[in-house]
Amino acid sequence: MEQLPTLEEVVSFIKEYAKIILITIIVGVVFYGIGIGYTIYSGAKATSNGASQSESSYSGDLFLSQIELDDLQKDSVSFSFYIENEDGTAFVNYNLLKKLLITQEVLKKIQDSSGITIEPTPKDAVNLTLDTESNLLELSVGTGDIKSNKAIANAYYNAMQNEDIEFLMNKAVYVASAPEKNKKEIMATEGTISLEGTGISSKKIVIYGVLILIFSSVLGLVIATVYSMTRKEIADTFAYTYKESDTIIDLSNSKEVSLEEKNEKIVHAVIHPKRKTKLLLSEKELDEGITKKIQKKLIDASQELGEEVSVVIVAKNTSQINPLVTIDEVIIFTKKKETTKEWYKNQRIQLENYDAPVKVIQI
Repeated sequence: MEQLPTLEEVVSFIKEYAKIILITIIVGVVFYGIGIGYTIYSGAKATSNGASQSESSYSGDLFLSQIELDDLQKDSVSFSFYIENEDGTAFVNYNLLKKLLITQEVLKKIQDSSGITIEPTPKDAVNLTLDTESNLLELSVGTGDIKSNKAIANAYYNAMQNEDIEFLMNKAVYVASAPEKNKKEIMATEGTISLEGTGISSKKIVIYGVLILIFSSVLGLVIATVYSMTRKEIADTFAYTYKESDTIIDLSNSKEVSLEEKNEKIVHAVIHPKRKTKLLLSEKELDEGITKKIQKKLIDASQELGEEVSVVIVAKNTSQINPLVTIDEVIIFTKKKETTKEWYKNQRIQLENYDAPVKVIQI
């Protein structure tokens, strides 16, 4: 049964594939930024187009500039409401509804009820917006005169409550607020970019940004894991474990020590514990200096203790070993990003025929 990777191994894995993870995060953030930029640009363009169309709106020979249109809205009066279709869904087509609310038939009812002729034009005086979060519609009346605004807004308010507008008769209308002076300040559209009308808010941008970072990080880890699993070479120490009894020693990160000190650690890891016959397996030929050090250490130890010298067999493949020789310990040497998975798997399959404990030393 394979062991789960330790925290240290997971951290090592993240460091190893930090480049892949970082690139994935950057790509995610860039695409998110492009998406947000395009959304703001589209909203600003739509606003600009709307302003251009408003500038050319007229009634007879009447033309209104953007400044005049803004002046109309300074003392506007508005109220909010919610419309539900027969199937229970929210009605959100505010552009269609505005056109219906300024038809000749509806305008006659509103003007008769309020006693006021909507000037300069119903298209400019009556506006409708949608809150995309709540699906609340807001009707705003701006004629440049606060009294006229209140009277016209009240007329629309009463018509909706009394189901006096034909289009709304088969729908449920819920009024959320009574007509009151609009407290929102009119912002100049020239030279400014507003998030209003884009369907997003600054809070949403931050929240989605955090979610994109988390998603990109997880995706980066997934990509790194897939890459690690599909590459030919072994790159992670936790990939060595075949049995719980396996001993895994990673000496590949000993950058703070000299080569001589590192070789001493390797030799010590091979010799300890004492075994009569040790099998050393390595896909690539071991450094001659290491094998000589191992032999010398074993001879020195046997002379000091007055015991028989341990036998060390060095091979590239388990099948090269005399099957009649009893192996007391198997030591597999690996090199990060060099030892192939196929070779390692092949050795482990053959070693199933041996009772000897297995030690993996990554150098």
